[in-house]
Amino acid sequence: MRAATPERQPRSGRVPSASARAPVVPSSRLSALAVLPPIGRLGRYELLGKLATGGVAEIYVGRPGDTKEGPRFVVLKRIHPALAENATVKRDFLHEAKLMMGLSHPNLATLYDVGEESGALFLAMEWVRGVSLRKMLDISRRKKEPLPIPLVVALFVDVASALSHVHAAKDASGKPLRIVHRDVTPENVVVAWSGVPKLLDFGVAKSDAASRTTDAGVVKGKYAYMSPEQWGGEAIDARSDLFALAASLHEALTGERLYDRPTPMATMAAIVLQGPPAAPSASRPEVPAELDRIVAKGLAQSVEDRYASADEMRADLEAVAVSLEKDATLPRDQRLNAFLRALFPGEAEREPILDRKPPSMRFAVEAPREPTPDDLQLRAEAEIEGDAMLREQRSRQRTVALVVALLVVATIAFVVVNLR
Repeated sequence: MRAATPERQPRSGRVPSASARAPVVPSSRLSALAVLPPIGRLGRYELLGKLATGGVAEIYVGRPGDTKEGPRFVVLKRIHPALAENATVKRDFLHEAKLMMGLSHPNLATLYDVGEESGALFLAMEWVRGVSLRKMLDISRRKKEPLPIPLVVALFVDVASALSHVHAAKDASGKPLRIVHRDVTPENVVVAWSGVPKLLDFGVAKSDAASRTTDAGVVKGKYAYMSPEQWGGEAIDARSDLFALAASLHEALTGERLYDRPTPMATMAAIVLQGPPAAPSASRPEVPAELDRIVAKGLAQSVEDRYASADEMRADLEAVAVSLEKDATLPRDQRLNAFLRALFPGEAEREPILDRKPPSMRFAVEAPREPTPDDLQLRAEAEIEGDAMLREQRSRQRTVALVVALLVVATIAFVVVNLR
């Protein structure tokens, strides 16, 4: 299975600008990586080192080993060896790949290839070198210097544009896929050093075309950015992503996490039970009234009161961005680039930290063998993580049921008191 390869143009037929296609990486670092000996291979890609390890996947930096065209370096995401034969993990991994293959937008990371090596699936994607919005907010909070409002708005115009493309995606026959990202958060918004924002991680996204369903009452996403309907395990659509986008925008403007609470139950209560949150201008008076209105509409409890589409929200944000850029002398990406380099001096030029230990390639086994201590440890860790996720899902379901019961009791009590 292969997505749009590096040699082919995007499906739109329009070649994005260089800054949109790939983030700026200093030539000195590229030169160092270009001569780095590989530590292994995945398909046609040479592995240069591991960037990170997640719950179900490992992330490597690699380079195509059989072509001089296309990107010089890619990120390779492969299923963790301990989960290589897990049917659910493989299904979700292929689902993520299937969704990404139909997407081509300057503010989304490009999927170049999908493959399998020694029984393990992997994705080859654009290497977005930059800084997450979460890291930007953490540093600005530490310095007690809020992010500039014009740059925040410009960033969210691009993220809303990416979401609009995602929500409008269709399959080969022209049927709407109705993709919902379900994890629009500051962690998944990365601004490349070139100044181009990117929306990442479709690991928990859903679509109508998926050959899977979410169990009733099971919710996926980060607690503090989940819409009321997402918390309740109800059917969701694109407007759930707009709630998360508005919550992230509120945080980017104020520097404060809007719904984050000490416990999942308290977080859910803040989202589901409390009234409209304070406007961003309440803690940052210079926020324009129009931005307050946009945030409030995106955070509406009822899906019917929110924006009908990401493009509608993008248009309102674009109007505010234009009004704030009257005196700007540089394009948005150049201003974001300059701001990032000032906020993180020298970081763009630093070498990436790579784990150069050769990867384990033990996935498919022709004949039974005795598991090694490493195998046993990895399986135990995977089982522990799976059990923890199951307990977390059940805890959320119990929390939702408890809050609903409390609401029913409170309503009955209110009626009884008023009848007296």
